[in-house]
Amino acid sequence: LLMGWRAYSGTPLAGVRAPAWSVARWVVFAMTFDSSLAWLARRRAWFGAFGAVGAPFSYWGGARLGAVSFGEPLWPAILGISVCWGLALPLASWLVERTRGGPDERKGAPAA
Repeated sequence: LLMGWRAYSGTPLAGVRAPAWSVARWVVFAMTFDSSLAWLARRRAWFGAFGAVGAPFSYWGGARLGAVSFGEPLWPAILGISVCWGLALPLASWLVERTRGGPDERKGAPAA
């Protein structure tokens, strides 16, 4: 937001921070790492590719609905979103695994 790549419409602090509905959407999305996206979250390279390709389309769809707007030219925003999500998803997956005691910590554990 602070780089001017995008701005949310209809919020009091539109240029400063994301609106509550958008933050809530991110939190709910992160909760899927252990359930519906677990198959993909374990494959971090594919998860990064998923974020790098899927996130720009998601934001573009939001722009078409009028929920977010991008500065001109459009390509820096799309590239920035792609890079950020492409790095953020594998990192978030790794953090979830580390905080929940994922496979890396169980390698030396005796079989139950």
